Amino acid sequence: MKARVVGLPEKERQKSLKYSILDGAAFSATTGFGNSFIQPFAIALGLNNIQIGFLSSIPSLITAVSQVFSARLLDVVKNRKKLMLRFALLHGLMWIPIIFIPFFWAELAGIYLIAFVSIYALFDSMIWPVWMSFMGDLVKRDEEGRYFGKRNEITGLVALFSSFTAGMILSYFTGSIFIGFAVIFFIAMAARFISLFFLTKQIEPEYEFSETAYFSVTDFLKRMPESNFGKFVAFKSLLSFAMNIASPFFIVYMLRDLHLSYFYFTVIISASALTNIFSMPYWGKLADRYGNKHVMTACAALIPLYPILWLFSIDPLWLILVQMFGGFVFSGFDLTAANFIFDSTSAPKRARCTAYLYLFEGIAVFAGALTGGFLATFLPKLFFVSNLITLFLVSAVLRGTVIASLVNSFKEKRLDLEEIPERKLFWTVVAVEPMHGLKRELKVIERFFVDNTKAIEREIEKDGKTAVGGFRKIIKKRKRKKK
Repeated sequence: MKARVVGLPEKERQKSLKYSILDGAAFSATTGFGNSFIQPFAIALGLNNIQIGFLSSIPSLITAVSQVFSARLLDVVKNRKKLMLRFALLHGLMWIPIIFIPFFWAELAGIYLIAFVSIYALFDSMIWPVWMSFMGDLVKRDEEGRYFGKRNEITGLVALFSSFTAGMILSYFTGSIFIGFAVIFFIAMAARFISLFFLTKQIEPEYEFSETAYFSVTDFLKRMPESNFGKFVAFKSLLSFAMNIASPFFIVYMLRDLHLSYFYFTVIISASALTNIFSMPYWGKLADRYGNKHVMTACAALIPLYPILWLFSIDPLWLILVQMFGGFVFSGFDLTAANFIFDSTSAPKRARCTAYLYLFEGIAVFAGALTGGFLATFLPKLFFVSNLITLFLVSAVLRGTVIASLVNSFKEKRLDLEEIPERKLFWTVVAVEPMHGLKRELKVIERFFVDNTKAIEREIEKDGKTAVGGFRKIIKKRKRKKK
């Protein structure tokens, strides 16, 4: 199938794709050490439910509006790489004022945190439409699922390691928690600069700019009821509203209401990332085979179950299982939703279409998080341990309503797909194939531990050293064999 790549030799394209994976891995370390712990940081600073709602909603609104300017700025500059590099640098530098909040502005911590995180989100959001345009020209249509599945698998592994390490660091600094946050946020900043380095190594495909490709937000709104992509935007935005009524408060529920330690909190959120790692290649292959829309529909059907599962138990083991379920479902939904943008937009219009999608989705996230913040303050506990559980139930009902009403309003755009009945595809995606995949993964894990345990035991018997020493000797031997 023809590549959507202009003016770039295949060898250079392949190099850029590899550097993009390294860039994504480093950026995931920023997410794992930094973004994932902004809400725990807010809780440690003493922000209330309404302030946490603002912390999630205001950056989302700023993000939404700014991405329209990002698309327009690209029309003027016509150099995607230059824009990404400049905003990535500013994005990384914003960790400095965030780190200093508890040491210099503790009395107004809520205001400063919301302000700095909003600016941080602004610089990040200016990159995304440009990056989507960049990658849309770099990746061939028939390799989207496999490539982004592999890329997301690697970035998920890095995010898992990063968030787990960050949690361990915070556990170590329990007596001086803000020192711990300063350490992990500094690592997040360093990782962003590493990401920036790998971004400089990528070569940009020729940018196709056309004045006729321009259309305003008003034009987009007028065409939304008839446009396939417009219907997708409406579905994604309303679902984001329903989800973000609850999403900012899962962390609040664990840390504030259940009083979980940072160790348990880290293990629980890491469970989602671990499942994400194993499931990404699976979703990528299915998307290439059956189409992004069909797989997205199957994943969407399971999304309302996620907040409902939080109702049944407060046991950390149960919450780990819930996170694994969420990681499986959302990894497939997010991958196919992102790839659907590539399928549904032409190269000259992709940056603007992406910007308008994020505009409406950002407004929906703003409204959802703000609504959730007020509901979290005034909803009754009913028969639950926390009024946040009531909030999760409200979100689940709204998610189900949006999905049932709108998921079939837009259509798959690709024609080179294997046909399968919708109901059979659903069970294939969520039950049959995952069981086969789980069996394979368990065999791989079992083989890894059995093989390495025997090797370690042999090394320990030889010199009486520790297991760590045995691991080191095994690694050195394998390196020598490879050479």
